[in-house]
Amino acid sequence: MEVSIIKVATEPTFSNIPEQKLWRAVLAQSVTDTVWGDYRTLDTLQEKQDAEKWCSLDNPDFLEVCELAGFSPNYLYKKIIKLLNNKQKEKYETIRTNRQGS
Repeated sequence: MEVSIIKVATEPTFSNIPEQKLWRAVLAQSVTDTVWGDYRTLDTLQEKQDAEKWCSLDNPDFLEVCELAGFSPNYLYKKIIKLLNNKQKEKYETIRTNRQGS
């Protein structure tokens, strides 16, 4: 699932419009930062939280970039939330498994 948003966003055959490819790359990076935390670029917890706030339907920049990239902001936001929820479940399961193994 995690690869599908980034793959679609960066797929060369999906759009031949250079500007749209640029905005899709911006969205792919923001999803990476928000969901998986690209720790090469995110130095602090505040930066991670800022990335999460940026991917919000309340953020006019997120809405505009989605439109420029050719994506529905509502659709993309729902996918991001689903990915975040899945990641949280995986984290909980890992902690639970580690505690049971101790």
